[in-house]
Amino acid sequence: MRIFSRLSHKLLITFLLISVLPISIAGLYSVNLATESFESMTLENTQYDLYSSAEEIYDFINYNKSDVIFLSKDPALRDYFYAKATHSETEIERWRSLLQEHILIFCQSREIYDKVAFIDEDGEEVLRIENDGDQFQKTSYDMLMDVSNRQYFQETMNLEKDQIFVTASSTDPSTKTTLVTYATPVYDESNTKQGIIVATMPADYFLKPIRESYSTGDEPQQRSAIFLVSNNNVYLTHRVGEEIDPGEIVEIATFVLSGNKDITSGDSGTITNKEDWIVTYTPLFFEQVTHEEFLVLVEVIPKNVVFSNVASFRQAFILLIASAVLISIIAAVMVTQTITRPLRDLVRGTRRIARKDLSYQISVPSDDEFGFLARSFNEMASELQNSYAALEDKVRERTRRLQLSNERLKAIVHELREANKKTREASRLKSQFIANISHELRTPLNAIIGFSDVLLDDENLDDEQRDYLHTILRNSENLLQLINDMLDLSKIEANRMEVVYQKVKIDELIKRIYKLLSPLAKEKNVTMVIENEVAPEIEVDKTKLRQILINLLTNAIKFNKEGGLVKTTVNYLEEDSDYIKIEVMDTGIGIEEEDFDVIFDEFRQIDGTETRDFEGTGLGLAITKKYVEMLKGCIWVESTPGEGSKFIFTLPTSPREEK
Repeated sequence: MRIFSRLSHKLLITFLLISVLPISIAGLYSVNLATESFESMTLENTQYDLYSSAEEIYDFINYNKSDVIFLSKDPALRDYFYAKATHSETEIERWRSLLQEHILIFCQSREIYDKVAFIDEDGEEVLRIENDGDQFQKTSYDMLMDVSNRQYFQETMNLEKDQIFVTASSTDPSTKTTLVTYATPVYDESNTKQGIIVATMPADYFLKPIRESYSTGDEPQQRSAIFLVSNNNVYLTHRVGEEIDPGEIVEIATFVLSGNKDITSGDSGTITNKEDWIVTYTPLFFEQVTHEEFLVLVEVIPKNVVFSNVASFRQAFILLIASAVLISIIAAVMVTQTITRPLRDLVRGTRRIARKDLSYQISVPSDDEFGFLARSFNEMASELQNSYAALEDKVRERTRRLQLSNERLKAIVHELREANKKTREASRLKSQFIANISHELRTPLNAIIGFSDVLLDDENLDDEQRDYLHTILRNSENLLQLINDMLDLSKIEANRMEVVYQKVKIDELIKRIYKLLSPLAKEKNVTMVIENEVAPEIEVDKTKLRQILINLLTNAIKFNKEGGLVKTTVNYLEEDSDYIKIEVMDTGIGIEEEDFDVIFDEFRQIDGTETRDFEGTGLGLAITKKYVEMLKGCIWVESTPGEGSKFIFTLPTSPREEK
């Protein structure tokens, strides 16, 4: 790419990669991490504020509980119970009026209760003080009711002393105002339950502490809304900030009262998946043991108000990162120019020198490394200018010497070509001589062998004469085998040996060869065994395979010990039916490992001295290996000195084409 064709571009991109990229990645990661942390902290603070509000409501509830318990222990009640026990109607009425006065005074001092009543153990109201909107009044006797079937009466009568029943589900039918009811059982001096004290108040009073504490005028308070509902989605009361639109209030209230399971679950939490609002909620339990009925305090604040500081922080952080990136880019450009400007001068100078303008000198910009490089360049140019003239003379002299060397080399090449021709001619004459001499020797040897066989058939020969004839016959046959081996080797080297494929049954061929070599084995008392795991029929040059087996088995017998063993095994190569593996094993003298690579060479024997113990020319294994390779196979040896040898070769079961 052309953008990387200049060093300045490479340096600039490198500086940007090692400075701007890490700063950008680290900055964005830090922004996201800090923003998430800041948002989490902001939400925690919002929820903490709600918990604080909940604590104020808890204090208000507990204060009201103490009011009701205080009334249940009013001395006037004790006197009323005493008068009731004496069965004096006059005393009962007098003490009931006194009790009514006590409760009226209590209501006027607190001003938050809507109604306070004393109910006897049968559910009949004994007295009731009510607030008509302007003042508290005593209820006439004929207006008192039977409340024995009311839930609060039944629940409270089952409580112990100083226990409180609280419910927020009752509603005043006349005003449709949701009321919160407090009730506690009343006991006389003998600890006998005589009835209950019940007090109700508008739910709106629950938010009174919050209204008073939210009078500072902060933006979150001015734009937030607080709702108090029951776990049964009964709306109690709410407080709305001054800057909230009425339409938004309807939308928020609909969501809060929509039966959201998170809000009414009894757990505290925050809902952040609303588009414009953060909803925080916490339960308010009337009792610490049973949580069947409780209130839920819900605060709704606009997201832009909650996260206003977060947004400002994020913008400031991004601006800081952008400034750092811009500074890094400017610094990268300046550093790149500082480095590349002297280099451009140096490049210009090298081009002038390349055009053989050795007198060119570049300016020295400073005393730093670039200045040192410029001075060194100028010195180099001067040295080159001085050396160039001498170099031309040397080149001319070396050119003359090189021409003389080339002439001598051409003469040597000509001599080598002539020697190569003579070598090829000598090799051809050698092969022709071997073929001719083999032919000339085979004719008299065949005659000697034939006449020896004829003479051996004469019954008038004595033992000595017969022994002489056997010696003549055996040596003649060995000589004929030597001549045949030399002739075969000559044909192989001259590429005149042809391969003729035909179908051959391996087991039958081995049996015939065993029969042929049985006299030689009998002479050394060697046992010959065939172990055919398979009996394949393959396509192969039968003559060459026969010669391979004869050479290997002859060596196995010849180099065996007296009374030894020769075993031939036939099997497929690793369960591959495309190749067979034939092993010829003997228990003879064995072969040293360092001789494994030389036994297949021509005219090589392990014991090459004139006094060696075993006869042979060293051609048998060489011809065997060449025959195996001509048949596209492979041969190798495994041996342990003193224990025996195993010659193994593989052959394809059908002809293989040259690749």
